[in-house]
This record gives sequence, C-alpha cells and structure tokens, in this order.
Amino acid sequence: MARCAGCNKIMFGGVERDGLRYCNDGCADAAAIQSTWSDIPEDLVVERARDILNGPCPECGNHGNVDWHTAHYVWSFLVMTSYKSTPRVCCVGCARRAHIMATLSNVCFGWWGFPWGLLMTPVQVCKNVVGLARCGASDEPSDTLRTIVRTELAAALHQRLRTATAEQQALEQPAE
Repeated sequence: MARCAGCNKIMFGGVERDGLRYCNDGCADAAAIQSTWSDIPEDLVVERARDILNGPCPECGNHGNVDWHTAHYVWSFLVMTSYKSTPRVCCVGCARRAHIMATLSNVCFGWWGFPWGLLMTPVQVCKNVVGLARCGASDEPSDTLRTIVRTELAAALHQRLRTATAEQQALEQPAE
C-alpha cells in the first residue's frame, strides 16, 4: 500500500510533487510549507508573535496579551455524546469569557449521556479550568502562537517561491 509522504495515511492515487506522493493537493501544499520552516529566522517569528501579542484582539478590539486559547465543549443526550475543542486567537478577556461559557455549557448539557457524557464532562470542565488559570500567565507568546506565525510566514515564503519559479519558467520558454 502506498502511503502519503505528508500525513502517512494509506492512499489510492493521490498527487505527485517533487518525486513524492501525497493523498491530495492540500497535503502536498502543507508538506511544502513545512519544508520551508527552517528558512524562517527565529527572531522574525518572535517579532511577529509579539506584534500579535501586543496588538488588537480579533474578537473585541482590545489591545494587549492576545494569544492562542482553546475552549472545550461537551454535550450529551442519552447515548449520544459530542465533544470538541474550539481554538481561537484572542485577548485574555475573551478567552476567560469563552472558558467560563464553555464550562457552564458543559455543566448544563454535558452529563446527560451515558457513559461518555458522564466521563467527558469532568474532563472538559477540568481542561477549561486549567485554561482559565493559564489565561494571561505569561507576557511572552505561547509556543502554539509562534508555530502559527512560523506557518503563516512559511506559507507566504512558499507562495513567493512558487510565483518566482513560475515566472522563471515562463521566461525560459522560447517565444514562438
């Protein structure tokens, strides 16, 4: 069985780029972007992450301490249980509000299912309490925010490289 060079899933067909097979174009693009990570200087990543940290919140517009936060939800009904984690880049106030609302939602709607509702509700509530305690605990950007910034910078670099390569190939083709 063939495996994707990006995500290692078993695949049938797929796409080929640079001698490697990928399950789809998205996976090939993600692998190409990740390969340019090492070309991004660490000081640029930290500078951009600090700009986000000290910039306006995308949700409310308040300035300061904007970072990556995740609220965790669960809801249940009899034998059906659904749980999810919702990541967001926002300020401490918006993150606290999200953690509190998620915790209240979990307490009200999480425990109604058997057995997973009874098991997952305390897990998701604890995750929200830990997230609430960590809100604003650091004046430095989190590792997750740095990873997001590095990925965005690598994607921009990858796009510029693809455009430059396409332009170079267009120039090298003989005019008819």
